[in-house]
Amino acid sequence: MTSSATETPCSEDLLALDAAAQELLFTVARTANTFSAEPVSDEQLRAITSLAKWPPTMANTNPLRILFVRTREGNDRLGPLMSEGNRAKTKSAPAVAVLAAQRRNGREVRYTVQPERLEAAARAMTAAAAQWNARLHAIKRIAEAEYRDGQLDDHAE
Repeated sequence: MTSSATETPCSEDLLALDAAAQELLFTVARTANTFSAEPVSDEQLRAITSLAKWPPTMANTNPLRILFVRTREGNDRLGPLMSEGNRAKTKSAPAVAVLAAQRRNGREVRYTVQPERLEAAARAMTAAAAQWNARLHAIKRIAEAEYRDGQLDDHAE
């Protein structure tokens, strides 16, 4: 007996994006290597940055900061900072987005891993564990001595 409810759906049926959107975003999308001379408008840049607000974020924050470079002088200053393979592309682009993450927002501080602090915490925990083990060993020695000397009963009454 075959029923549509028991058939295994094809992978396309499981995806929320239709095939054309999947193709546009994932399978045919490629890095741009050449650019037209057509300028990029403020409205286009606002539309792009507006999309960047929507991905999942940590605690509803978005530390992404974008600097758009659109002048020839800006591209000339940015060029030497790029890897050699990207210099020509960067200098020829009508707009370049420099992406950065803001680590502090008002009184909030984003947490970062600080290896030196982790190492200090590990040393402190190791020292505390050693002290704890030494105290447990001392208690054990006292209890064993008292039991051996008959000061502790080996059964409860």
